Amino acid sequence: MIPSKTLRAAAFIISPAGVSAGEELRWTGTEDVMKLTAPKDPLILHVDSPLKLRSLTFDPGALNAIQIKGQTITLADGGSIAFAKLPGDVGMKKTSSATIASDLKVSGRISLANQNRHYLGGEKLVVAGKMKGNGNISIAGVKQGIVQLAGDNSEFTGAFVIETGSLMLSHSAALGSGTKPVTLNGGAVVMGARVSTTHGFDVSANAQWDAHGPNGTHDGTVTIHKNAIFTVRNGGGNTMTWRGEITGAGDLAFAAHGTTFAGDKTNTLSGAIKIGGSSRGATIMARKVGTNVIPSSLVMIENGILRWGADEQIADHVPVTFQGELPTLELHGHKERVGVLDLQGDARLDPGQDGELNFADSSQVNWDRDKVMMVLGGGTIRFGKDETALTNQQLRQIGFVDPAGFPTGTYTAKLSGDGKLLPTGDLVVPVNLPVDLSTEADARRRALYEVEGLLELTGDKTPLKKSGTVISFYGDSITWGGGYLNVIKKAISEGKETKDLGVRLINHGVNGGGVLTLRDGDKGTAHFGNTKPWPFSETLAEDKADVAVISIGVNDVWWRKTTPEAFEKALTDLVTQAKAAGARPVLATLAIMNEKVGERNAKCDAYADITRKVAKATGATLVDLRAAFMACMESESIVVRPGGAWTSDTKLLAHDGVHPNARGNQLLAGLIAQGIVQALENR
Repeated sequence: MIPSKTLRAAAFIISPAGVSAGEELRWTGTEDVMKLTAPKDPLILHVDSPLKLRSLTFDPGALNAIQIKGQTITLADGGSIAFAKLPGDVGMKKTSSATIASDLKVSGRISLANQNRHYLGGEKLVVAGKMKGNGNISIAGVKQGIVQLAGDNSEFTGAFVIETGSLMLSHSAALGSGTKPVTLNGGAVVMGARVSTTHGFDVSANAQWDAHGPNGTHDGTVTIHKNAIFTVRNGGGNTMTWRGEITGAGDLAFAAHGTTFAGDKTNTLSGAIKIGGSSRGATIMARKVGTNVIPSSLVMIENGILRWGADEQIADHVPVTFQGELPTLELHGHKERVGVLDLQGDARLDPGQDGELNFADSSQVNWDRDKVMMVLGGGTIRFGKDETALTNQQLRQIGFVDPAGFPTGTYTAKLSGDGKLLPTGDLVVPVNLPVDLSTEADARRRALYEVEGLLELTGDKTPLKKSGTVISFYGDSITWGGGYLNVIKKAISEGKETKDLGVRLINHGVNGGGVLTLRDGDKGTAHFGNTKPWPFSETLAEDKADVAVISIGVNDVWWRKTTPEAFEKALTDLVTQAKAAGARPVLATLAIMNEKVGERNAKCDAYADITRKVAKATGATLVDLRAAFMACMESESIVVRPGGAWTSDTKLLAHDGVHPNARGNQLLAGLIAQGIVQALENR
């Protein structure tokens, strides 16, 4: 039973020295000011009877969590709840939160503020009880300070105004049953996992929409006022579906990883819709055929991907402008008619099989002569009505990549008599390419990365004969994120020979970790699941692992500044400890770090060499991710531009130059699976 202590005080302050670990405090006071300063361990304050307050301040003194529960708390006009700034360096070392589990009744003007930057699930001011009343609630705090509404607030009929900070919605009734739209004078609204909302949003100044998990639908109207930009973001592949109308004279900017427009509402925004800022996923237009998602102006910016899920999603007169590095239009076989094309940045067009994209005559538009447009896939692209719809200079800026019926390569473009864009048959010769593109050289490179590791691990000759085999994975954020590990897990769970073996894959990836983090543990970083990483020998002993996969090095090179000597020593220690625990060690080199063909990072090469050296000296199985990734880049990332210049697609395997995209995770999974097979077979 939790010990309790009844407290009665006018100005209610609890200091770390006044509370024992795990102690539950009971509040019976009646005054209107409460201030909590919590100890190192979580603090629970139980309110015995309904309590009226003017202000409530959470003022933590250490790494902690504070929770208030019990009877209803009432805040009258002018009341406030604030989570004061945590002392010291806020971020990865702090995981505290302040939670009101009691019901909260409000009236008049109320302020909720969080002065702490949210990171990895912590530092939130959480209202978990039911909110009731009809007040006007103002959200404030630092830019990334989250105020979270986690309860069913159906009995609240008031309104919300976001001034600064972020309002997180973790319940579909979090905004209550009021009819007024949420006003954003700045700050952000954050959608929690699987949350839907029908509320409107009124954006009067630059503000943001974000998501912390796969969402439901948003059906409310979004009004963006003149001179305001509403930026839509979402992290880590989280998806959102927008069904409501978007209107107003401001701009809407998408930097999201999988937003879908659905339903039958027509957008009437007179400002621009900008697509870009993310290469993890596309913005998808899938509203009823003929329903305009983009009614006025489309601007494609760096990394933007706009994908069609239905025909006729853009108003016929809408001009399309490309800015930044290689944004992409993907028709996916659908049909669309738009206005003129303005090429102010490199562009990609991919109509897909049977897709058709019709531009207006663009011959009077002044394209940037240093920019190019690359046409991929099949389908049809047209300009205007005849061969005069583009100038000769504009045609020289367009290239077809691997068009059907032609040998591999980039070809120049022409317009037919009816305005159809076609390849000429003239192959563009790359200038000063530092890579041998011969068939023999390409085959040697592909042998390094086109491996059957997943099939070897899960097929009829699988070495996973032992029921309950445990494979522990150690690494940085690439492992922590679970991408390649999930691919391996899926292959094992679906493999005819392996699905019933009870194989356990354990993720010990550390976000931001380096080799010393793996070996020694680190209370200041985040282990998978947001727990603190233990030393390697301790987790391995607890896992009783049969195989220990160790994939590390990017952060050691990038920002941890681990010396070569320390890197080699720590890797050697990890292998030694793995063997002592009875686990077969698999060492993987770092893969890639913001590199492209012709621009390799010499320090990455050097640290990969250290991993190879340690593997050879200790007899650990080596997975040479770096050799494989760079070989893949040399064979597949080169795009020859019209005129003979060439580029290397830095996003071929990693969405940000470091963290793998879907293709990169598939490649990683195959290579590491092959390493596991070799380790189990002692090859």
